[in-house]
Parts: sequence; structure tokens; C-alpha cells
Amino acid sequence: MKITIGVVAYNEENNLPSLLRDIEAQSYPHADMEVVLADSMSTDDTRKVMQEWQKKKKDNFLDDFVSNPNPSYYICNKEELEIRNVQIN
Repeated sequence: MKITIGVVAYNEENNLPSLLRDIEAQSYPHADMEVVLADSMSTDDTRKVMQEWQKKKKDNFLDDFVSNPNPSYYICNKEELEIRNVQIN
């Protein structure tokens, strides 16, 4: 079964590396994990951290990078899930 992990961030350049390492450390088969990274108009290097991780890990995960023009976490999460037809409970 494929799963989706959504990471929506605003100015989290210092915290993202640790979170992304934790995702990598999961025992769930990486080929069955989709990692969606969404930057909510960060003013730091959050976007750069996401893009570098995406390039480095593209062979291990199904992944996507989204630039969200609206800095609202909720709106981005909801829009991303709707795009992927994920049921929100």
C-alpha cells in the first residue's frame, strides 16, 4: 500500500534536515512512500533544503515539490490532498 507524507513548511530551514532524516529512517518500504514537500513562501532557505533533498532522494521515494503562494498551512495541506484525491477524515 502506498502512503503519502505531506510536509508543509514556512521558515523551517533549521528543522527540516532532522525531519527529512526521520522520514528516511522509516522502515516502511520507501518505494511505497510519496513525500510531498510544500514551501509556504518561506523567507529563509526552506525551499533550497527541500529541493536539495528532493534531488538527492529522487530514486528512493516518489516525491513532489510544491511552491505554495499562500502561507496558510491548512490551505496548502487541503489543496495538496485534494489534488491527490486523498480522503480527509
